[in-house]
Amino acid sequence: MQLDAILVNSGAKFRKEVLLMPIAALMATVLNHMTLRKGIRGDETVGTADSDAELRPYKSEKGETDSSKFTARTLTTYLGDVVEEFDPYQLFATVYGEQFEDLTERKEADVVKKLSLAMAKRIAKKLAMAIFSGVRNDKGTKTTDLFNGFDTIAAKEITDGNIAAGKGNYIDVEKITEANVGDVLKSIYESASEELQEAEELRMYLPKTIKSMYEKWCLAEFGAVVYNTTYNKNILHGTDENPCQLVALAGMKGSNYIYLSTKPNMLVGCDQKSSMEKVKIRECDNPKALQFFMCMYFGVNFESVAPEHLMVAKQAAA
Repeated sequence: MQLDAILVNSGAKFRKEVLLMPIAALMATVLNHMTLRKGIRGDETVGTADSDAELRPYKSEKGETDSSKFTARTLTTYLGDVVEEFDPYQLFATVYGEQFEDLTERKEADVVKKLSLAMAKRIAKKLAMAIFSGVRNDKGTKTTDLFNGFDTIAAKEITDGNIAAGKGNYIDVEKITEANVGDVLKSIYESASEELQEAEELRMYLPKTIKSMYEKWCLAEFGAVVYNTTYNKNILHGTDENPCQLVALAGMKGSNYIYLSTKPNMLVGCDQKSSMEKVKIRECDNPKALQFFMCMYFGVNFESVAPEHLMVAKQAAA
């Protein structure tokens, strides 16, 4: 059987495994610090339930209260696609590091998985880089056009007044430098509500450049001996009782925002369940090439922007 035929047949056979690969590739980095919601196609209502209910001294009369409420938000995933034309023989030279000569010695599962992994790594990398900076543009052609990232969502919430200093979920900070980074990050943490400071799985999401500056600041502040023997560079100093993990993400490169939140509050939506998502490897009008076609849903949002769940800091521009 020719290589072209094996790939075309296997594209449908291994659809579920291929669709899972971009998400799986994100697990070790981005999704390790966020919460994945599956089965979402388009809009889905998410949010948090709050109540002022409290235990009181017993009373014979009912004396009911009505303080419970559900604050709804919408997690939107958008359908995107990729159509990648490739020369299968050249691709195999890259994937295997050798020329593909004896087709009978390769199982078709191995063939399609190697191909899918190469494609999925490209897709996952672009998703990771757009997860904060993405701006939805239905006429666009890039991953950054597919969905609104966290920075875009936060900026709109700030404009709408839902994230504001007066609400306790926003703070302006000075431009971060190696000299002030420790004080600035601590001020962001201390400006958050007590409920957020005490939350489980608390994280501070920030660009890698700021995390690097913070490590240098700690080295200068505490000295090499203390830094190398007792200091955990991945935890915000002074939060040992309820550690605040510092999460530096490549997708925040160039961002002026820093987020203090929790893993459950940072939502990433996808489908992974319906027949709407497709994978095909098909022949095209180029006799030397095949086309890899995939369509899948993806999007992000905060589950809540309430101060109990989120603090947004924006540093001044240079």
